[in-house]
Amino acid sequence: MEIIIDPKASNHPLSVRCEAEHRWIVPEGQFALWLGRSSSSADLMLAGRFHHQK
Repeated sequence: MEIIIDPKASNHPLSVRCEAEHRWIVPEGQFALWLGRSSSSADLMLAGRFHHQK
């Protein structure tokens, strides 16, 4: 299975709000991808990791 995440998509999938700059930013670094049937931590499993750099 392949999952493609566009960090520049209009829904800001990897972004956090930077209030100092009044905009959404995508921080550099390691991200973990968790999958599950609900948001309960007991139901989630680590599906992979990826690194984002500018």
